[in-house]
Amino acid sequence: MERAEPNRPVKYSVFKAHTILPETFRNVIEKNGKHLFAGLEKGLSTPHAQLSVERVMEEKRKITELVNNQAAFSQVAHQMGFVAGLVALLADPVQEQQGTVRQGFDFYLDYKLSRFHFVFDGYPGPDVNEQWLSAQLNAVVSHRTQYRNILEKGYRQVNGNPRFRFDERHPVYGVCSIYFSNVARLSAHLWYHAWAAANGDLTRTPLLKERIAEMKKKQG
Repeated sequence: MERAEPNRPVKYSVFKAHTILPETFRNVIEKNGKHLFAGLEKGLSTPHAQLSVERVMEEKRKITELVNNQAAFSQVAHQMGFVAGLVALLADPVQEQQGTVRQGFDFYLDYKLSRFHFVFDGYPGPDVNEQWLSAQLNAVVSHRTQYRNILEKGYRQVNGNPRFRFDERHPVYGVCSIYFSNVARLSAHLWYHAWAAANGDLTRTPLLKERIAEMKKKQG
């Protein structure tokens, strides 16, 4: 059985991530979408042996360097996509494992793509440090084995059928939904920090935590 195309769900995660960037940043990235996705494809081809939280952070800093050096935004967008590709690989609970779980995870991600929600916790603000970002990435890495075990159990329950359509109340749906959201959420955080570190225009940044808190107070 051929492996389901994994890139469509990741591309959609990356698309969702760009929609919550600061307005100026978002507008220029929208004009360079093809470069963003080209970078994503390159990131997704990175060997797992070269993956680490430190590598993601290193590549994130290159976005800031490109902006500071007034590089073409096509280059900035490409590097952003590359970072997102690394995030997608780093967060993948299946990692290099092949077989039923790999096939099933990729198939189900694609099959249920329209049903996944992008859950975002809000930007902490431009002063957030790299330790916070690294902690976010490490937290996702720490849950990979737990999520892989859930997937393995789920596919054992259906006799190893990689094209089984699990109910949305099933834990397999939860794992896939969390993965989709994590790729978008972490990409957005990394891009925002890289842009802020280059003194980019942060006007009209949606979903700042302080604004979310203010809205909750008004609603309360």
